[in-house]
Amino acid sequence: MYPLTGLMLSTILMLSHGCHVLSLPALYHPVCRQNLAMSHDLSNLPFSLNTTLLEVYEDQTAPPGSQPGSDRAVGHAVVKFRLENLTQDPIIVKVCQVKVQAELGEQVFMTESVGDVGLGGLQIIERGFHLTQPQGFNQVMQVRAMITYQFDGHLYIAESSVVQVTVNR
Repeated sequence: MYPLTGLMLSTILMLSHGCHVLSLPALYHPVCRQNLAMSHDLSNLPFSLNTTLLEVYEDQTAPPGSQPGSDRAVGHAVVKFRLENLTQDPIIVKVCQVKVQAELGEQVFMTESVGDVGLGGLQIIERGFHLTQPQGFNQVMQVRAMITYQFDGHLYIAESSVVQVTVNR
């Protein structure tokens, strides 16, 4: 995880379909593995990226055939992102990371690296991820998904709306 605390985050530059998009100042991002410059104007991007946290639950039931126990919490999250090329030219967007974190604070529960996503002219791509982790959500009841992506030397973060964690007992 990279700390955003202490960095001077730019103002939320665009709200689109419940997705908050932030631009970040120059920093070294460990997943993209390079120094990235700050972006100021999202209106010039040739694409839109929206992220949705579809479902978040903690399963506390023991698997069939095993003994019940109190340490069986497994966290699950289903995250979807939609990437739409708004031009007729092909583009490549580097989707660095999908993560699920606590609504408040920086506690990250799940992460997954993605990679380059190529889009043809006016193409729409939707990708979904089922993320799991064996410790559950440690009594955190509200989380959000964040997608870090890179285009043309600039790093961006798209956030989902906050979702309530459902506990299955």
